[in-house]
This record gives sequence, C-alpha cells and structure tokens, in this order.
Amino acid sequence: MTGIANLLAFLKTAQISTSDAMDMLSFLDKIAVDAVTGCWVWQGKKEGNGYGACWRRDLKKEVKAHRYSYWLTYGYLPDGKVLDHLCRNRACVNPEHLEAVTHAENILRGEAPTARHARKTHCKHGHPFNEKNTVVTQVQGRDRRACRECLKVTRKKIDDRRRPLHREQHNQTQKAFYARHRERLLQQKRDQYAQKQSVTISESK
Repeated sequence: MTGIANLLAFLKTAQISTSDAMDMLSFLDKIAVDAVTGCWVWQGKKEGNGYGACWRRDLKKEVKAHRYSYWLTYGYLPDGKVLDHLCRNRACVNPEHLEAVTHAENILRGEAPTARHARKTHCKHGHPFNEKNTVVTQVQGRDRRACRECLKVTRKKIDDRRRPLHREQHNQTQKAFYARHRERLLQQKRDQYAQKQSVTISESK
C-alpha cells in the first residue's frame, strides 16, 4: 500500500490540473491490492490480451493502465524501452512490479515459443548451444539457432536416401548414352584395334 499512499500524498501537494486529479483518483479507485503477491490488480476495463486500460482526459484517449501507473511514479518511459511485468500478471499496475527493458529482453523473459527456445542451453538431442556448435539460420526473415551436429546427421540421412537414386539415375544415363552412340563407339574400338595391329606388324618387319 506504500505506493498508493505516496500517490495520495502527491495529489494533496502537487499543482496539477483538475482533469489530471480526476484521472488519478479514478485510477486509484480501480485498484485491488493482492495481499499475497503485492499486485495491484486492475478492476477496470481490460483489453483482450489481459492488460488493463484507462482513460486519460488530457490525451483524450485510452491508454494501458500499467503504463499510466509507471508514468505517475517514474515519469515517461525511456525511448526504446517497454514495460515488463516482473510478477507475470498482466492485470497488475503496481509500479514496483514493472521494469523498463528492451523489446528483445521482454520477449526473452516471456513464455512464448521464441523465448523458451532462446533460453535453451542444449538441443533436444543433448548437444550444447555453444559458439562452436551453433549455427544461425534465417526462418521467415528471423534469426534462429540450429545445432551443427544435428544438421550433420540430417544431411547424412538425406544423402544416404539420395545415393541409391543417384546411382540408378547414373546407370540409366550411361545405358541411354551407349544405346544412342553404340555404333560410333564400336567403330572407335575397331579403329583402335586396327591401329594397334598395324603398329605390331610394322615392328615385326
């Protein structure tokens, strides 16, 4: 409750407009404090993704409640930063549960598949994701880690499947070539044999 008490004390002493004071009082009225977690659970309107939303009269638009709480406590959010809920409760507007981080760091802290994959230290076959064994590939325009050892195994399996097919294709190509040029090849062999015979006869004389 310390944060709420500070906000109330701020309202009594600060020189703010009537509309700002009404916004703040309306904001405080929609907070329910969870005694166990310390979360300020937003009781007002919530967006589809679970974040609270509140109206700002000065901006004449709706804003995210947790961003408004951060602004009241710490000021404007630094450029290039977003807010991460340390409590993992999107409905929480407790400024002490909010941390300004980069977008990339915020994603990696989450539970989305990208974040879970990025936190892995080994691939599913137990190979380490270290500098030597990690390959960065592009998947749909995004960088993705891949295990070098697993890639080698996969390529070998593909080559093993293709090798018999390539051998058969090579044999068929050879047969087709011989069928097309059979007479010419036989004539070349006859000429070569005749030439050898001529040389042998000349040397025997």
